[in-house]
Amino acid sequence: MSGQKCNYFNCGKSKRNNPDLSFHTFPSNEHTMKTWIIHSGNIALDNLSPKKLRKRYICSDHFDKNMFMNLNQKVRKLIPNATPMKYAMNNSGSSPKYENSETTNFETPVKKMKPVEIQGRILDFDTKSVVHF
Repeated sequence: MSGQKCNYFNCGKSKRNNPDLSFHTFPSNEHTMKTWIIHSGNIALDNLSPKKLRKRYICSDHFDKNMFMNLNQKVRKLIPNATPMKYAMNNSGSSPKYENSETTNFETPVKKMKPVEIQGRILDFDTKSVVHF
């Protein structure tokens, strides 16, 4: 368990240093998996195969309390189809904020990324503008 590390953008918390947090593997459902990638703000995860993503984690800090079946127990379990909170940079560009709105902004990546289909829309990360979802 000590190898568990959060893959949420700019988090990196580990089970070893944060034993009170729970760490959750990416879901096997492809649509939900893509949603987790987008909400995490870590678009580099899109280059991983589903098999490799199933070995990655998001810590409980990035889930709303209503996403847990058993919030007050030591081993916390997510509800079916739970998704992490959306990541977005704050106005200073330094620390995360969580959005509840329908629009999420992503910074344009430096390297070429393959397009992703989410909810019938193609998100092309290889653009010069901010992607709005």
